[in-house]
Amino acid sequence: MTEIQIEFDVPAKMRDGTVLRADVYRPGGSGPWPVLPSRLPYGKQMPLAVAILDPLAAARRGFMVVLQDTRGRFASEGEWEPWTHEESDGYDTVRWAAALPGANGSVGMIGASYFGNTQWMAAPSKPPELKAIAPMVTWSDPDDGLWTRGGAIVLGITAPVDPHDGRRRAEAPARHRPRHARRRPRQTGAGSRRPDRRRLRRAARGGRSPRTGEVRRGRWPTPGS
Repeated sequence: MTEIQIEFDVPAKMRDGTVLRADVYRPGGSGPWPVLPSRLPYGKQMPLAVAILDPLAAARRGFMVVLQDTRGRFASEGEWEPWTHEESDGYDTVRWAAALPGANGSVGMIGASYFGNTQWMAAPSKPPELKAIAPMVTWSDPDDGLWTRGGAIVLGITAPVDPHDGRRRAEAPARHRPRHARRRPRQTGAGSRRPDRRRLRRAARGGRSPRTGEVRRGRWPTPGS
């Protein structure tokens, strides 16, 4: 079984009409085969996606492999909101993958990190075709460091993967921003109270003072000298 068929950007319509796209790897022959979907936001063709489970190697062993861009990422439609739609989209994707041509109706999900968590998010919705999940390097309990820890909100994971968070903070009124975000941008050069430090350093080595225009050599005298 060496021949492998690959379809790129195969569309899957979610319950709200949003279309997510996946690359589908099929073994040679007529099947049917079990299906291994993986849903990730990092790009379904990135090296990490195929490093977790080589889709070509899996297909040679008789598995269909489905690598899907999550909602709002790369080839998939919709708006990227981390963790917001993964339960419903995971359920719909499992049911869609089980009905693909050549599938035998049995589905097992794979993946690590965020696409390990997409398995935990899909499993509680109990799609009937889902027989197994294999999450790695991810959280089984979202209240243990993913969203909260000990009742306190945790932003260490959410902030880096949510570009909207940065946009929301940038658009927020100044009084709602952290203190360090309220500072005005530093201005240098003409019309500024703050001198350009690079010009000062150059002048200190010799030349014309950028403040007074006085020609000096070496270091400028300190006040009172």
